[in-house]
Amino acid sequence: MQLYLLPTCDAGIAQLVERNLAKVEVASSNLVSRSNLESLFMKELFPYHGEKILVTQEMCDHNGHMNTGSYTRCFDGCWGQMYSDMGFDDEYFKRGYSSFTLEENLKYFKEFLEGDFIYPYFRVVGLNKKCIHILGCLLDSENNISTVYETVLGHVDMRLRKIVDMDDSFFDSITSLKHSHDNHGIIPFDLRLAVKESI
Repeated sequence: MQLYLLPTCDAGIAQLVERNLAKVEVASSNLVSRSNLESLFMKELFPYHGEKILVTQEMCDHNGHMNTGSYTRCFDGCWGQMYSDMGFDDEYFKRGYSSFTLEENLKYFKEFLEGDFIYPYFRVVGLNKKCIHILGCLLDSENNISTVYETVLGHVDMRLRKIVDMDDSFFDSITSLKHSHDNHGIIPFDLRLAVKESI
C-alpha cells in the first residue's frame, strides 16, 4: 500500500505522519524523511481534476494573495464531471432530484499569489443514503497542497425541497464510485467534516 504524506506548514507534521502510519500499520522504518515530503504527489490520491487556473489580480485581496471568495469559486467551478458521474445529470434533475450544500470547510496551508497556477483535485470520501461527503484540494505547481476543501451535499427531492433518501439504484452507483476512489489510497490527514454511517 502506498502512503502519501501532506507537506504542510504545521508544526505538528511529525505527529500527523506517525498517526497516519499507525492507521495503516506501516513500520516507522519506512517513514520517508521530512525533506522528501514534497516529492510525494498528492494528486495521485484524487481521481478527478479540474482545469488549471491562473491567479489573476482580480482574484487577489489587499494582502496580495488570493481572496477567500476566489478559493470557493475555484472549487465550485471545477468538479462538474464528478458531479455528473455521481448521477446528478439533466435526466436526474428532470425526475425532480438534486443536491443542496449542507456544510463546507476550508483549511489553508499555503497561499496563492498573482501569477501562480492552481490545480484542483477531488474525490468522494463519505456517503450515506441522504448525504455525500466530498474532499477537494488545490495543489500548486509542485504538487503541494495549498488548500483543503470539504463539503457535504444533501440529496434533495425538489418537489418537497427536503433531504430524502436516494433510491437503491442511485445509491449503489455512487457507492461504486466511492469505492473506486478509496482504491487511490488513504487520505493522510484528518478531515473536519463527516457523514453519519458512512460506507
